[in-house]
Amino acid sequence: MQGEPQQGQLSGATERSLILLAADFPPSTGGIQTATWELYSRLAPEIRTVVAPGQPGAAAWDQRSPLKIQRLAGTLSIPGIARYWANALTQLLRSHPRKCVVHCNHLFVSPVGLWLKQLTGTPYVVFIHVEELTNCRFPRLARRLLQQSDGVIVNSHYTQAAVEQLIGAGRLPMLRVHFGASERWLRQPVVSPATWRQRLGVGQRPMLVTISRLTKAHSYKGVDTAIRALRRLHQAGVQAQLAVIGEGADRERLEGLAEGEGVSAAVRFLGRLPDNDAIEVVDAADLCLLLSREERTQRGVVAEGFGIAVLEANARGKAVVAGKSGGLTDAVEQGVNGVLVDSTDPDAVARVIAEVLSDPERRQRLGANGQRRLQSEYNWDFGARQLRTFHQEILSTRA
Repeated sequence: MQGEPQQGQLSGATERSLILLAADFPPSTGGIQTATWELYSRLAPEIRTVVAPGQPGAAAWDQRSPLKIQRLAGTLSIPGIARYWANALTQLLRSHPRKCVVHCNHLFVSPVGLWLKQLTGTPYVVFIHVEELTNCRFPRLARRLLQQSDGVIVNSHYTQAAVEQLIGAGRLPMLRVHFGASERWLRQPVVSPATWRQRLGVGQRPMLVTISRLTKAHSYKGVDTAIRALRRLHQAGVQAQLAVIGEGADRERLEGLAEGEGVSAAVRFLGRLPDNDAIEVVDAADLCLLLSREERTQRGVVAEGFGIAVLEANARGKAVVAGKSGGLTDAVEQGVNGVLVDSTDPDAVARVIAEVLSDPERRQRLGANGQRRLQSEYNWDFGARQLRTFHQEILSTRA
């Protein structure tokens, strides 16, 4: 989750040699928007311009931003994406993009990078988040867009493997960039956990929390597994309560599942919360869950590309039980800042949750380790330094 625009810029070279071409960009919210903002806002002195879709609230956001942002008409859905591509290409040609590198923050906008390169010789790199490859509608096009690029940025070893499976290993310069938690998650003062626990009727019972969009497209996030594991915990005498933060059309199905499992009284669907409230709920919890799994679709597989929610929980000193799948094996170092488990097996999930809940010292140790990990390398400043170095290497060898 990204907060208000802040100038978290890193000192360094000020040559404006970077053009950011965005598909997903604030003020809309999501993991891609958060990563894009946190990384590239720190490189503001080097960014010539940002090209991003128009959206409600954009004018106010852009006015407070340290970046020069040009908003264009067109959407990223199939009917509207051609218009966005055409508008973006026209805008970039007007920007005199020589001696620059175009950073495409999603595969969906990389055709513009390819056309610009063909017309002007300007190099481009592509940020891959995972699902656009593992659940790809046009794999041949994706392969060409990556092969013709000058570099690839990925968020985890899992995503890197997906890229290498498509185009081969060692074919292109590749950066595996480190993510972090936003300043709000790191700095917001802790209020009394009793406030939310009382509001939710938890009392002294163990409290679990998970954060996810509740849509069919995000069913792989494993909220259903958490509900099934909750029944098993209750059967084992662990009367845990589960708070679900997030909203979407799949909520009705999940509420029905909780009723069918006999735990509806122990599950609180809180809807979408402002960041400060979500942080307070996490502070009140005993344990955070991100039970994402690799889920098959007609086109391939959907999975977690990384899992920023893990780092956000760690930022609050919380241990995490996470699915041993996708990029979560980067976000969670087994036994260090959390515990990885087979997230397709509710029995295994329940056993691990019960073990961690029964050992407060272990929970505290995992949370503290997570905070130290954020300070050392899993933070946005570290990732921005990686990104700057990668950009300068591409600029010096390809531009």
